[in-house]
Amino acid sequence: TAKELGYLSGCSIEVFEDVFQLLETILENTRNRFFSPRAKLLVFLEKLRRAYTLEDMSINFHADPSILLKYFWEGAMGMYYRDRSIPHLP
Repeated sequence: TAKELGYLSGCSIEVFEDVFQLLETILENTRNRFFSPRAKLLVFLEKLRRAYTLEDMSINFHADPSILLKYFWEGAMGMYYRDRSIPHLP
């Protein structure tokens, strides 16, 4: 629901979908049958918002911490390279 998404990610559905559109090709579901691209985005946004440890998140998401770390960095690097509001230093 919108309320749950706002609580977990800090985003409205509209903002979540905008961020998803920005990162969609990076978060593609290439070799993973368990996490959809939107679920990967939720992992990224929840880690940013709440600063949970990967071990805590692994319990909530029922996934290995190394997998969640990979998803977090996919989102972080995608955001860095694609979000034009982030200044890039030379």
